Formats: sequence, C-alpha cells, structure tokens
Amino acid sequence: MPCNCPVTQPGPTLASTCGGAQYMLFMGLLEVFLRSQCDLEDPCGRPESTPLFPEYDFIIVGAGSAGSVVASLDEPTGTQVPSMFLNFIGSDIDWRFQTEPETQACLAENERRCSWPRGKVIGGTSVMNGMMYIRGSRKDYDDWAEMGNDGWSYNEILPYFLKSEDNKQIDEMDRGYHSKGGLLTVSQFPYHPPLDLNGNYHTGFAIAQTTNRNGSRLSTARAFLRPFKHRRNLHILMNATVSRVLINTTTKQAYGVEVLNEGKKQIIYASKEVIVSGGAVNSPQILLLSGVGPRDELQKVNVPVVHDLPGVGKNLQNHVAFYLNFNINDTNSTPLNWATAMEYLLFRDGLMSGTGSIRLRDNKPLTYPLIYANYFTHPDDVKVIVEGIKIGLKLSQTKALKRYGFQLDRTPVAGCQNLTFGSDSYWACAVRQQTGPENHQCGSCKMGPPTDTLAVVNPALQVYGIDKLRVIDASIMPKVPSGNTNAPAIMVAEKGADLIKSRWLTPQDGFFYTNSPSQRIDRQWGSW
Repeated sequence: MPCNCPVTQPGPTLASTCGGAQYMLFMGLLEVFLRSQCDLEDPCGRPESTPLFPEYDFIIVGAGSAGSVVASLDEPTGTQVPSMFLNFIGSDIDWRFQTEPETQACLAENERRCSWPRGKVIGGTSVMNGMMYIRGSRKDYDDWAEMGNDGWSYNEILPYFLKSEDNKQIDEMDRGYHSKGGLLTVSQFPYHPPLDLNGNYHTGFAIAQTTNRNGSRLSTARAFLRPFKHRRNLHILMNATVSRVLINTTTKQAYGVEVLNEGKKQIIYASKEVIVSGGAVNSPQILLLSGVGPRDELQKVNVPVVHDLPGVGKNLQNHVAFYLNFNINDTNSTPLNWATAMEYLLFRDGLMSGTGSIRLRDNKPLTYPLIYANYFTHPDDVKVIVEGIKIGLKLSQTKALKRYGFQLDRTPVAGCQNLTFGSDSYWACAVRQQTGPENHQCGSCKMGPPTDTLAVVNPALQVYGIDKLRVIDASIMPKVPSGNTNAPAIMVAEKGADLIKSRWLTPQDGFFYTNSPSQRIDRQWGSW
C-alpha cells in the first residue's frame, strides 16, 4: 500500500461502487483485504489545503476526474494554480444528486427521482466509480469531429489516451492502442480473453481493464495530484465552493472567482485563465451562477445576464442500464469463479436519443440545481433497451452459460404484474420501473462549432463569448461515448491542458515565458 497509515478513511464501500449484484461479493471481499492493510485512499499521501495568494495565473475550479489531471499538467514552473474543489465543510463525499421527478423512468423510486451519485472529494467520481477503463469506440470520436469539432476525431485524440496510460499488460494488448509510462495505471485480471475493449475491435466478451495500482483503486487524485502535491506553484483549496466566475461585463473577460471559504466570501484573481472542471452537473451550474447561460432562465432566478448562451445546461446525457437477475442452479458444475468471469459489452451506434437539462433552482451557490434527465422521453429509447434485454436473454441460453444452470429469475417486477412476463410490453414496463442510471453524465456544456446553437465551448474548449474562460471535463462531450466516461474525461483533460499550453507558450525556441522575463522554461523539462 502507498503508506503505513493507521487511519481508516471513511467513505463508501467498494461493493457500493459497482452496479449489479454480481459484483458485490467479489468487491466486498476485496474491500476486507484492502482495509486490513492500510487506507483505501491513503490519507497520509493526500494533498493538503495551502494558504492562498490573491492572484494566480490559472485557476482550476474542481478537482475531480478531469480537474485533477489538468492541475497536474497545466502549470509551468513560475505559475501558480489553485485547484478549487467544490466541497462543503464536514459533508459526505457523495453529492447525492437527484433528478426532478421523471415521467417515464425511475417510477419505482421515491417520488420518481433517479439517484445520481457524484464524487464530492478530491478525485471526484473516480474515487467511487467502478474503476472501468473503457474508452468507447472509434466512431464515437469520429462523430464528434463530424459534428464540427476539428481536432477531436479518434486518430487525433488517441495520443491523449496513450499519454496518461501506464498499461501493466501491454504485451498482451493491441500495442498500437496502448502505452506505458503514464501516470494512470491500467490493468486487468491475469486471465482474459483475447478481445481488447480499448483496441481496434471491441464488440464481444471481455474482462474490462480497470484503473488500479497494486490491487487498489487508483483515482485521478492519487494518479495525477499526489505525485506533485509538494509543488510550490500548485495550491489546493479544499472544503470550499466556487460561487461564480468573475467576468468583466465590458470586455467579456474572466478575471477570477468568488469562493465561499469557511463561510466567508473570498475573491481570487486569475491573470491568464479560469478553467471550470466541475463535471456535468456543477460546471453548468457555475456558468449559470456567473451569468452565462439562457437569458430567460437566468432572469427567472434573478441572476444578472453577462452573456446569453442558450446551450448551458442543455444536451445533458447519460447511459441507462437495466439489470437481469439470473439464478445458478447447477451446483455440481465447475464454479464460475471471479478470475474467469467475463463482462459482456455491446457497443451500439444507437445511443439514447432523449437529452436532459440542468437549471438553477435559485441564485444561491449552495442550492442544488434542478436536474431533468428526461429518460425514455424519446419513443425509440425504450425499444433500444428492450432489444438489449433480448440479447441478454439469448446469451443466457448459450452452452457456456447453460452449463452453470443459468435460469432467469421470473419474479414479476412490481407495477408490471398484469403484463405477460417476457413480452416486449412487460420489459418496457420493467425498464421504466427499475431504471438504472449509470454514472456517466456528460454533455451539459456541449462542444461544437459556432453554427451549433447549443454549443457552449468551441473545439479549443473556450466558452463562446467569454475570453479567458474554458470548460474542461465530461460536460463538453457533444455525445456520450459508448462506454464508461472516466477514461474519456481524462483524455479531455489531457487534450485541454495542451490547448492551454498552445495559447500561452511562445513560439520562440519552444520555450514558455512566465510573467517574469527571467524565467524561461524548456517545454520538455518544464513542470507542465
């Protein structure tokens, strides 16, 4: 383990980080092993809050999956970067977001509200997710480019996946799609089928690659922030909330942030840029509180309009799951052990068509925003899920699974008892009752060309209409990838850091100039 800490860090159990009962036994056993040795999140090694300066070159708002990466890469020697983590003093590490009551989904939940757990901790949701390292398909990113996002095709973003990766089984992988030496350790169980989910072909059965190091969870905080926590030019402020970005209404330039720190308002200035990395829920909320968003929505909650940008909070997307329960009856068969269990991932072109939105409930920064998921509001969405259920049922009839006595649990879903079990109408009802939202929220600060009326940032991740302000996190994804979103969020952060460098690096000899002319840093050896 990373340190000999006697302190056990409170937080969610490993079993609770994975959706599906099939993982809970294994993850529970793994947690017993990990917690018996040291601390899952290594309290001895975590970054600590530092005294703040009145001004920095860059301010990064958020220290989650993307913000931690940007902070580790985005400061040349001679600049100062605080990482503002959106966290309330003494609170749990889960934001515990809930959607507004749904009409077509989560009908069995209290008040028909879907639960959206999000990491409220340094490292963000990478501290409490399923650790899956899934990039998605080539077509996902080629679609982004075809939507007008130059520089974001698969071939153009692949180097940013490779930049962060340190694959421990690279000799067994598709070598053209993996790398060694990055800060993010990626590995999988010793036995695995030949399919590489992050290679060129990735439809079929495979054991997912995960972000872990020496058998323990590797959040982006541990991977990207902790190695650099002693940098004098990186300041981290914890237990604080950024209430808004400060924008000059005449020049339309961002020049700092207003922070609620220990119950007091504090102004911190940025001489170069403010980078918002709060995630798919918090990033649009911060922009809206800053007066950047749809004019009519801002006026309803008495937020002064700085720039009318209709797409802020729109295009909200997520994956939706439905779990089929099977019983294993043949106890005489060879045990289906965890080391040889496989996860079936089917990448489909047809993702969910309905999109949601995020709006301000009021103009107070500590109030949770209104979240409208709008699941299954498009007529084709339920049909797609039902077709996926049929594929799962067919798989259960294969020889490989029948040898273990797989039998579908035929207990009717509450609310669907009057429908014929197994019919399309039954499964459609079951999906609406027991909707399983994944933790893959994205799209609420959409990246797009100037012709896209819902675009919030351009392909350089700069907010339209506001200079010196960027959004770098999963919220910029124009379309949700066909896989888990943690790896794509890290890729976005890697590319975003390079985009920032390209603006502030001078062309002379590849050197970077800070505010002090005497401080000239070689790009290769600088602390970017």
